[in-house]
Amino acid sequence: MQLKSANPAKVLWNPLPTGSGLKAKLVGATLVTVTLTAAIIHIPWLLTSRRNIESIISQTNDQITLGVSQKVGSLFDSASTSLGVIENIFANGWVDLNNSIERENFYFNFLEENPAYSFVVFGYSNGNQLAASRDAQGTLRVFFRQWDPGKKISDVSVHQYGLVNGKWVVTKKDTYQEKFFAPDRPWYKVAIDNLQKRVWTDVYMFNTDKVPGINFSLALIEDGKTSGVISIAFELAQISGFLRDIRGKADEIFLMNGKGDLIAFTGDEDGFSLNQDQKSVRLKRLEETDSSYLSMASLALKNKGFSIEQMGERQSLIHQHPSGEKYYITLSPLTEYEELGWHVGTVIPESAYTSEIDQNTRILFFIIAGSTIIAVILAILLTEKVIAQPLSIVAESTSLIESDHFDPDTLSRMINPVLRRQDELGQLARVILQMSNQVYTREKQLKEEVKELRIEIDEAKRQKQVNEIVDSEFFQDLAEKAKTIRRNRDKKDLK
Repeated sequence: MQLKSANPAKVLWNPLPTGSGLKAKLVGATLVTVTLTAAIIHIPWLLTSRRNIESIISQTNDQITLGVSQKVGSLFDSASTSLGVIENIFANGWVDLNNSIERENFYFNFLEENPAYSFVVFGYSNGNQLAASRDAQGTLRVFFRQWDPGKKISDVSVHQYGLVNGKWVVTKKDTYQEKFFAPDRPWYKVAIDNLQKRVWTDVYMFNTDKVPGINFSLALIEDGKTSGVISIAFELAQISGFLRDIRGKADEIFLMNGKGDLIAFTGDEDGFSLNQDQKSVRLKRLEETDSSYLSMASLALKNKGFSIEQMGERQSLIHQHPSGEKYYITLSPLTEYEELGWHVGTVIPESAYTSEIDQNTRILFFIIAGSTIIAVILAILLTEKVIAQPLSIVAESTSLIESDHFDPDTLSRMINPVLRRQDELGQLARVILQMSNQVYTREKQLKEEVKELRIEIDEAKRQKQVNEIVDSEFFQDLAEKAKTIRRNRDKKDLK
């Protein structure tokens, strides 16, 4: 008899082939379940982690920008404090500026103790200059320039210092002449224009090493008169080195002025170019460098329509490269020194944070794949042991019952391993055994009844055939003749 669903409309969709065996269906169901479970866990986790990463990168970028701004501010605060110290020392006469040995030792020691400074300078009002400098190789030099008003030229004396047996000693002396008048230098002029204030110069070309930089200057006033200008200088390259030292997670940190020109950045190239006169410098724009990160920052600013000149508070931008890589850009004013009009910028590629996550994702994928394979293998083994084998025994027993080639003892021995189970398969086996016993008994009884019925039928047929013979004319005639013969024989015997 063919079974039919009571309500076909309620039959659920079956993703497994209808012709597959029960074992294959169970394994397939396990595989689908494990895979879906892994996907349900993994996909939301991945999406959530991506959102968290975006938030973390933005917050980190803001923190880096704030930290850089504070550290640059601290560097400049140090310069401001140093100007005050030098001013007090000179004002109180603790160092005699007219004593060549005292002033050289003081400036040399002061520069040695402050490795962030490129120059420490004092310009005399008469045109002379005292300066201690540190070049890119770390060499320390002390300059004294004496202005000759008649010749309009300075006689320069240079002492170069080097470490010998752990001590700084003069390793080289040099003298030459050059056109140098201290009051004509930018750092001197800006201080004279802003008496009793500590002021910054714009970026200009240093005379000594022919590199661009800025100065923090203060006019020294004695007895109501300006006796000279104290100044501390920073090469732009040295500021870039300072940024590289504090870079941290950011792939690029940069400083821009209010016009959008680069002051310093963590790249290896120069952020400036010399003009044709070789005495002045032109600062580069973001897009003019070879740095791909600065190019991303430039594109982000253009796409958002941001103007550096009008930028006030901190701004966070996201630029997506055609390759799909995201770049997080943050710009913040250097609030500690607003008079400079500088901005601190950072650029962080998303991959700086997601590379580790992507690696963990790949590891998780392999773990899930391995777990799925193990689950499938276990499903096969468990299906074979727990379900397939008992079902095979039950199916074989039903086949024997169907083929009418069984006896209860044989069937009981065959199905005995399943009978001991306390689950549905065990219950099914017991029902089949009970049913088979009933079938066997009823079949045996039926056979006996059929045998008896067959005997009765044969007897009836025989009796019918006898009656048919007895009732035939031939048999009647023959019987009559037999009676006649018997009567004739009896008469003869009587005679």
